[in-house]
Amino acid sequence: YYTVKLNLEPNEFNTPSIKNLEIQGVTDIKNEQGQNYNRGLINPEGIAFAAPNTIYISSEGVNDKNIPPFIQEHDLETGVWRRSLPIPPTYIPDATGEKQQRGVQDHFGFESLTINPRGFGDAKVDPYRIFAATESPVVQDWDETIPETCAAAAAQTDVSPTDVSPTAAATNPQCPYYSRMLHYLQSDGPPLLIAESAYPLDLGGRWSLINGLTELLALESGGHLLALERSFG
Repeated sequence: YYTVKLNLEPNEFNTPSIKNLEIQGVTDIKNEQGQNYNRGLINPEGIAFAAPNTIYISSEGVNDKNIPPFIQEHDLETGVWRRSLPIPPTYIPDATGEKQQRGVQDHFGFESLTINPRGFGDAKVDPYRIFAATESPVVQDWDETIPETCAAAAAQTDVSPTDVSPTAAATNPQCPYYSRMLHYLQSDGPPLLIAESAYPLDLGGRWSLINGLTELLALESGGHLLALERSFG
């Protein structure tokens, strides 16, 4: 990851703009043995900073090489691994290819990662919460009939059957299209997994083939999150 310094340009409206930026360094994240990851053995997606000197990294895993997804804590300055956050076995693939019956889908693991806004103290005196979510449903939550099921659910509402919107489909209990989100508390001990939630996904617009949750942003300590989804079509 890059360390970047932003130089701001003040103005009379108190809405400074970015004057320029300086790349101050590049840090390689290390594995548990203190070594750099070899190419193809990690699929990092999410990154989150926790003051004063911690960075969190999430990886989707590499299913075809039996490498599971992870959420890890690293030293900000050196990239050295500190510890891994506990992940329930329901997220860990039990096989590859068509034999897989459990866990994240290939390339659809922990895409998003965020930490609630907080001060700059140590977690012992200023605890914080960590949120991570899968990009798409885990294997045991998915089957090929879901798009048709959601279209049928939309057809029972007052919108067009081809308009599978969040209101018409993803929030309809007859449309089981969900990602999963993990909620951790970091305080004076190891990270504690305190909740697992279902995130209702939009199926995307007409002709959309794949839709997924790509990013989360914790807005404040009250638990409100801003979500970004994307579609391929």
